[in-house]
Amino acid sequence: MEAYKATYRHWATYRSFGAAIVYSASITDRVFYAEFGLLAIVPDIRFSKEKYLPGFYQLNGLEILLRNKENYGLCLYLGVGPSFINAFADKLEGNPRYGRGLLYINGIRFYF
Repeated sequence: MEAYKATYRHWATYRSFGAAIVYSASITDRVFYAEFGLLAIVPDIRFSKEKYLPGFYQLNGLEILLRNKENYGLCLYLGVGPSFINAFADKLEGNPRYGRGLLYINGIRFYF
């Protein structure tokens, strides 16, 4: 939260949680996917009076299979898309917005 850091000279964090429905289409060793889900933010009490803020997000991404065996699968994934949530730091001057914008994820997935 940059607005908090600019005012108090240290970071304030918040937690976010998501649950989604994923649609995937396989093309050889690559899987394209679209993900739509619900998003929740639990803000820090230092910058917001809210306990819980709901929203939603959408991602489009790609999985590159590294191993595709009968019992397990291993892949690299990346996704990008917008997140929509009305989250404002109401305890800070100007009520800056946070949590809304471009969402980017990447990592390794293991399927078993």
